[in-house]
Amino acid sequence: MKISIRAVALLALTLSSVVLARTQGTPAADTEASWKKEMESASAALRGGRAEEAMISFQSAIKEAEKFGPNDERLASTLLIVGKYYYAQNQILEASSLIKRAIAIREKNAGADSVEVAAVVDQLAGMYVADGQVTLAEPLLKRSLAIREKSAGMESPDTDASVNRLAALYDSQGNYADAEPLLKRSLAIRQKALGPEHALVATAMNNLGIVNQRLGRMDEAESLMKQALAIREKQFGPRHKEVDNSVSTLAGLYRDKGDLVEAEKLYVRSMGIRDNLMGMSNPMDPLIGEGLNNLAMVRMTLGKYAESQTLLERALVIEERNAGKDDPAITATLINLARVNLNLKNYAPAETGLKRAITILEKAGGADHP
Repeated sequence: MKISIRAVALLALTLSSVVLARTQGTPAADTEASWKKEMESASAALRGGRAEEAMISFQSAIKEAEKFGPNDERLASTLLIVGKYYYAQNQILEASSLIKRAIAIREKNAGADSVEVAAVVDQLAGMYVADGQVTLAEPLLKRSLAIREKSAGMESPDTDASVNRLAALYDSQGNYADAEPLLKRSLAIRQKALGPEHALVATAMNNLGIVNQRLGRMDEAESLMKQALAIREKQFGPRHKEVDNSVSTLAGLYRDKGDLVEAEKLYVRSMGIRDNLMGMSNPMDPLIGEGLNNLAMVRMTLGKYAESQTLLERALVIEERNAGKDDPAITATLINLARVNLNLKNYAPAETGLKRAITILEKAGGADHP
């Protein structure tokens, strides 16, 4: 989960404006005005790139909001906004502390099993996931799911969203055995609610197919991926990003199964879609570089070194443009290109490429780095 500074500024400004308009002329107007002033100052500082000034104003805004009472919703909303700002500044401990306070307020006001609480619990879980603290995120996502099952029903869209968030967490951990039943549940919910040929059903099928692939159930994975592809082709036509997603996923399955000829055909199709969709407007799109590398790796395995060389050279240009010429992210392509050159007996460029990869890795991790 990524939160932009601009979004935090807009939230701060909007909240203060709405509340002041609602409370003008009341006995709490002075407190409201002071609180609004601090929120607007923080918003203006953020828009102007003045981080320290924004932080001071946000801290003052919390103090003003605390005057409304320990369980006031305005305090909870302020804590959430400031928590998001701390998170955007990579201050995870401070962010989580404020958001936990907001959760406690909403638990008291709306109830521990309310959708208002679930929404904030999801935000905190998302922060932990993005920070790699998955053990802290899991119980929060389970709690959010339980709340939505109780409040919205076992087959509601909100419940489906919670199911998928928990499945994604397990997938990121490599815990495919726990992710699979959740993805099956999501597919069943969507098929019942949306019909068998809806685009979101295809997404659920594709996700379940990927998990089956990782569990080694190649036949089940292939069936699901093919069904997802057929739905997406029907819904979007042959050249669409969703279709490309299915095509490239299925290509990866065939590659892992060792059916390199079929994998090559699908990667060629995927590259055709990406070049058509992105090539004219953004030929340096990272997805194009990824597709070039995928196709090159299959062709290398098939012994098509000259074709692989052209693909890798183009991929390297894209990676250098996006990551930089000294970023470790480009070393895999440099090494693969060197391997291709060795097989083509182009020894000088192969040596140059390998030396460059070694220099980049040494610079990033030190000469003694493994």
